[in-house]
Amino acid sequence: VGSRTCLEMKYLTLLVVLGLAVEILGSIDTSKCNKKVVGDPSFDFYRFIGYLYKLEAGTGTSDVKDYTSGNLAHMDIDDAWYSVLTVNGKDGTQVNYRYSIDEVYNQTIHETLLVDGRASDREYLVTFYGNKDRSYVLMYICGAKTNGGHDLRYVFSFANYKVTPTDWKRIALIDKLYNFSGNLVKLSTGVKVY
Repeated sequence: VGSRTCLEMKYLTLLVVLGLAVEILGSIDTSKCNKKVVGDPSFDFYRFIGYLYKLEAGTGTSDVKDYTSGNLAHMDIDDAWYSVLTVNGKDGTQVNYRYSIDEVYNQTIHETLLVDGRASDREYLVTFYGNKDRSYVLMYICGAKTNGGHDLRYVFSFANYKVTPTDWKRIALIDKLYNFSGNLVKLSTGVKVY
């Protein structure tokens, strides 16, 4: 109980202090965001990129429960960064979503969906609001909602890291701090994270 209270206080303090930092970043358009989400200060985007991540969970009203697996990778082409989300559906389909990473603001990135290799009008702010180095990350996607109108979030694990029950409890605690709409559910099963 003591460590949970300490963790709650840590994130509450971060919400207050770093909330001011989010306000200062005027070039980030947060008008489409349902929540003001503060990135985890221990997250370093440049340490994050360059590795393969496995999709573990997402917002329950998203299509995450229709996937059997998913991976997130990043690549550097001509000094520009791109991310590729590959998901495998229960129906045997595979879809690759490609994004250009347009700007990096510490724990928040601005990315644009690419269609046929060209930028589309679908832009997102991705905030990494929870993280355990080389283990997992929690991502809030601003600029998108689920079909049910809930806040879109994902949990990815690092390479072959096995998310433990203790990790899932911490993930649930961090997620609850923001009072997001919609529950996080595990990939494929649709079982609630908390």
